[in-house]
Amino acid sequence: MKLSDPLRNQTPRWLRLSARLGRLLRLRSRPAILVVRLDSLGDALLFTGALRWMRRRYPGHEIVLVSSGRALPIMTRCPHVDRLITIDAARIAETGWLAQWRRLAWGIRIFRRRYETVVHAIYSTEWMAHLVCAWADADRKLWFTGDCSSADETLAFDAAAIYSDVLTVPVERHELDKTAALLQRMAGSAEPLRGDILPDVYSAAQDRRAVAEFDPGARTRSRIALCAGARFAYKDWGATRFADLLIRLADLRGPLDVYALGSAEDQAAFEEIAARLRANDGINFVNVAGRLSVFGSIEMIRASDLCLGNDTFGLHAAVAVETPSLVIMGGGDFGRWAPWGPEANHRMAHHRMDCYGCKWHCIYARVECLERITVDDVVAALPVKASGSGA
Repeated sequence: MKLSDPLRNQTPRWLRLSARLGRLLRLRSRPAILVVRLDSLGDALLFTGALRWMRRRYPGHEIVLVSSGRALPIMTRCPHVDRLITIDAARIAETGWLAQWRRLAWGIRIFRRRYETVVHAIYSTEWMAHLVCAWADADRKLWFTGDCSSADETLAFDAAAIYSDVLTVPVERHELDKTAALLQRMAGSAEPLRGDILPDVYSAAQDRRAVAEFDPGARTRSRIALCAGARFAYKDWGATRFADLLIRLADLRGPLDVYALGSAEDQAAFEEIAARLRANDGINFVNVAGRLSVFGSIEMIRASDLCLGNDTFGLHAAVAVETPSLVIMGGGDFGRWAPWGPEANHRMAHHRMDCYGCKWHCIYARVECLERITVDDVVAALPVKASGSGA
């Protein structure tokens, strides 16, 4: 596909050069599929089932995945990817001759293959992902069309300038259903359906051993996995509210073991929660944020009676390992990332407003759809298996 002049002008010089060099250094390989998906940890977990389906559908093809550094912990264990190429936005932005060589080497790894199909497999995306798809040499390129802007970027361009096959999907459809529709278009069939691409969890024995280091052994309390961190401030219900919620749950359920899960970046929120709970003898609060790997955190969720938190990776993991869950959900992209398991066990607490679907471009000084969710609202939304006392 010949690229338009505006598209060429928006391409960094290093990316154009790496595409040319990649063609000069072309590898001879079996038929290949390029999957481009630059997203976060939870989104990557949701996509694992799609990769499993692609491997079964195209057993003779080489599957090359271009992923973000944020998704690396998940994708490095994925058995369905033949070649993983990671893009790190911070590294790409670095200056100096070494950074220039690093960028060229990254691009050449992508562009030295000719692909049968390029699949841009995420609806709300980044401009860099479009540029990778544009410069990749392929017979067929698939993506969505419509308003696919994210909270960080507003993308306005003609998808047909890059993609030979575009699919219109309503923005409010769940991300798993969007992915299934894209794969149906790719295969030219009525499959897969959502149930065919449910996520995989790649836990191993060392992850379970890591959890055992924090496990008190014989359990006499209900255990809650708390995922109260948030990569984006507009998805954060707030540490104070989570502390108040835990106090209420202890009153309802009896003594609790609460394991705070997340990254080192979540420490401030968890320290605030711990300070508010210090005088409460009914809650044993254990902060393991940054001390367990991604899969160690998943195994801790598996070993819990309830997973509770913001709209983050942990709540997707809870559905994958069938631990009852409750997510505090705002309205910026409501429905797209909702819990995808049985509704009786995987619930949302939310406050519907007329401005739902704003893509987090909030018209209020505060994110009112989150601010108006009360502790009572969350307690009322508890999953059936987690609403009473005990495990």
